[in-house]
Amino acid sequence: MRNGSTSGSTGRPLAFRVSTIQAVANTAVQERGYVWAGLPDKFTVGWFLGTKPGDGQYPMGSLYTTEIRGATREIHQLDVRTTPEQQCDWLARIRPDVVMGYPGLLTLIGRSLPAELAGHRFRLVVCLGEVVTPQKRADLEAGFGCPIIELYTGSEFGIVAVQDRSTGRLLVSEETLLLELARPSDPALIGGNLGEVIVTPFYNYAMPLIRYAPGDLAEVDASPAPDERTLRRLVRIVGRDRDFFVLPSGRRWWPQISRGKSLADYINFDQIQFAQIERSRIELRFVSHVAEPVKNAEGLMAMLHAAVPEPVEFVIQQVPEIAQQPSGKYLDYVRMSGVDG
Repeated sequence: MRNGSTSGSTGRPLAFRVSTIQAVANTAVQERGYVWAGLPDKFTVGWFLGTKPGDGQYPMGSLYTTEIRGATREIHQLDVRTTPEQQCDWLARIRPDVVMGYPGLLTLIGRSLPAELAGHRFRLVVCLGEVVTPQKRADLEAGFGCPIIELYTGSEFGIVAVQDRSTGRLLVSEETLLLELARPSDPALIGGNLGEVIVTPFYNYAMPLIRYAPGDLAEVDASPAPDERTLRRLVRIVGRDRDFFVLPSGRRWWPQISRGKSLADYINFDQIQFAQIERSRIELRFVSHVAEPVKNAEGLMAMLHAAVPEPVEFVIQQVPEIAQQPSGKYLDYVRMSGVDG
């Protein structure tokens, strides 16, 4: 069993537990996606993710090995809070066949791959944690020179669907969870045939989730299945996205502002958002129900400045609410118009 916490993209972070059998079920679903993508039994994975304190640190990252399909597989992990230069150097050293992570972050990495990887063949890019827009997909394919697939997953409920390259649809992992699509509360916001995602994982005995609504919207393909696979197919998912920030030097940066101690150690909040107002100014906006929400202002500012690669001004602003996106999600990071120019 392991403990974790969601990012809070539905408004408030949720602490959760995941049982070992749930983790095994997720591994099986993910492996089937690799088979669909035509990967052999033996390959290496380079995974950028938010790790526990002390794990996945540059320069070595973390290395895990596992036996799958009769072959030993290496899974290398690097903390997403490393710098772009460190991320590229790490990739050049491990030279993975498969790269996995947030599509926004991988897009920036793909634009600046080092010369040492010029002749390296990436087999697949696996995107999770954010929606893959058409532009991001095009950028990833150009940067890494290989196909892209999406995993629709949540840390608290596991893999909901895996994209199949041949059809472009995401096949629902109906063996491991029940997926329902409810009528959205405000259809005028989204249009089309989208429904609110509701999931019930079958195997998370450590913390059962019954008809859990993560705040995403999805559309099911109503056309007949093109092959013998009878799993339902998702046309699209409308969910979490994340803006990159533009630093004072003009460099693009995929923000991950939380390292060491969590923000909750410094500030009491119900909802929180980072908004880049100018290249040199970032607002921390938060909603709180307590009278004096900031516990340690000096420590908070020190943590914020340490998390950004270049000097910027931080402004702490308490607000009555943080607006939802049409998808129902709350953006953790948002870049205001005009910052690019």
